Amino acid sequence: MRTATPSQNSANRKLASNNKLGYKNISRTKSNTFSITIKKNKKIYKKNLPTLEEAIIWRDNKQKELFGEFANSG
Repeated sequence: MRTATPSQNSANRKLASNNKLGYKNISRTKSNTFSITIKKNKKIYKKNLPTLEEAIIWRDNKQKELFGEFANSG
C-alpha cells in the first residue's frame, strides 16, 4: 500500500456516474469544442481543444505532469 495525501487520493478517483461524455475532466462546450479542467492545490488548469482526441492527449500529459503515479484518466 502506498501513502497518499488527500489531494493525491482525489486525483485517483474513478469516473463520476453522472458523466455524460465518458471521459474524466473533459466536457463538450456549446461551440462543439472540448474543455479540459484539472484542479490541483487550489490551482485550476484549463484548456479548450477542437477535437476529443487532442483533449484526451493533453489531459493525460497534464495529469502525469501534475500527479505522477497517482494520475488516473478514468
